[in-house]
Amino acid sequence: MTQRSTTTLANKQAIREHFDHIAETRPAWFVRNHIYHQQIIQVCRPFLHPDARVLELGCSTGDLLAELEPPYGLGIDISGMSIQQARTRFPHLEWLQADVENLPNDERLSQPFDLIIIEDLLGFIQDIETFLTTIKRLSHSRTRLVVSTWNWLWEPILRLGERVKLKAPDLMLRENWLAASAVKNFLTLGGYSTLLVQPGLLLPLQVPFLSGLVNSFSYAPLFRRFTLLTTLVAAREVEQPRTDCDVSVIIPTRNEVGNIAALVNRVPEMGTHTELIFVDGNSSDGTVEEIHRQIQECPEKDIKFLAQTPPDIQDDMPNLMLKLGKGDAVRKGFEAASGDMLMILDSDISVAPEDLPKFYDALVNGKGQFANGTRFIYSQERGAMRSLNRVGNVLFSFTFSWLLGQAITDTLCGTKVIYRRDYDQIAANRARFGNFDPFGDFDLLFGSAWLGQRIVEIPIRYAARTYGQSKVRISSHGPLLIRMSLIALWHFKIKPLFTGKHSLAPSPDKAVEFP
Repeated sequence: MTQRSTTTLANKQAIREHFDHIAETRPAWFVRNHIYHQQIIQVCRPFLHPDARVLELGCSTGDLLAELEPPYGLGIDISGMSIQQARTRFPHLEWLQADVENLPNDERLSQPFDLIIIEDLLGFIQDIETFLTTIKRLSHSRTRLVVSTWNWLWEPILRLGERVKLKAPDLMLRENWLAASAVKNFLTLGGYSTLLVQPGLLLPLQVPFLSGLVNSFSYAPLFRRFTLLTTLVAAREVEQPRTDCDVSVIIPTRNEVGNIAALVNRVPEMGTHTELIFVDGNSSDGTVEEIHRQIQECPEKDIKFLAQTPPDIQDDMPNLMLKLGKGDAVRKGFEAASGDMLMILDSDISVAPEDLPKFYDALVNGKGQFANGTRFIYSQERGAMRSLNRVGNVLFSFTFSWLLGQAITDTLCGTKVIYRRDYDQIAANRARFGNFDPFGDFDLLFGSAWLGQRIVEIPIRYAARTYGQSKVRISSHGPLLIRMSLIALWHFKIKPLFTGKHSLAPSPDKAVEFP
């Protein structure tokens, strides 16, 4: 069992025990905070009809499902004590104790539902994309998925609310705080179209006259960013035929001998064929020898080695390799690759190789043309990222989301995936933005956005490295990142004011022909 699996089981056990412990008090909290639940109830009511089948995942003690009074209702929750409360109080409905991320083969789940409710649940889910993809089997083409999410800006207020007993205690177990844009992205990756995004609740307390007045401002563009709750309604997309392809995984290395065997063993087979290309930047710790050893010991795998040959061997080698950087290694790996889809995977294994199929599926299922990993949706493992790096990443993400006109929450995540034909277009226009990006991230992001390619973000869990040291140097790389930002500002915002030309291709918001 992997460390991630062990952690997941421990978290689920803690969630089960906590909600078992507070099950008797949950109905009282539902009544006390009814104004909060009322928005979800109002959104659900239009989708009820005389024959409606309604499913609530994470139903707690069943109060919300019971208030909807569906012709047929099934509630599922991980807490056995909560389900026992629901059965006792609402025997006319069906109840099932189960982990919603691992649903059992139960006869009650053999037919699709007309309405599926996910209230306050995503914050406790370990793998949201897989969860949403899995429950598609419980829906049909007319099913509506109603999902609620909390605004992370409210976290300190809600924690205070728990202390003064104005809110039920559960924040200590919450894994994720998801913005509505992140939930929409997960829905897209899971195969759903978002039909409605409804903000609500600037004042989540029932105060006569005042609550209605204050909450009426929640739809205003300025105020909607500060609402506690956002409710989304989605429907499953019509599945398009997919075309599988060959994959090349480019792994830049420099002094990562302790990770090579794990990379070879853990990168999964994807598509019609998967090749691994290690591009080494003058390692001195035995990395090169270990790569060759893996090539000999694993003949069934397509593993290639490529030296990141410096242009002038007379230069000081450490400084030269720092100057060339990962971006140069990636470009050389792409040139040597034979696959139709090109992937970048950092050799520190801070991004699990097992997550690569999510990137592959997003592209072959037409979710986008460029898949960018993001480390800022799920909680990160302690020690995975230094505080200064985190602040820098967030600032650059806000900057580039504005510059590129697409939501980018993580510019420097090392895992990025693109089709070769789209990369070839980026390479042909590389001179526009310069050729000095040491990471290669901005080279790809700028190029993709300039060509009107739709960028889809793939949330991943970011782990602390177990071997080696980070190659990022704030003192030397920071000025280069600022320089890249200024170049993007000129090409995407300032220059178009004079030329009227924003890009070489249609905007990502317009129709895009996917492969």
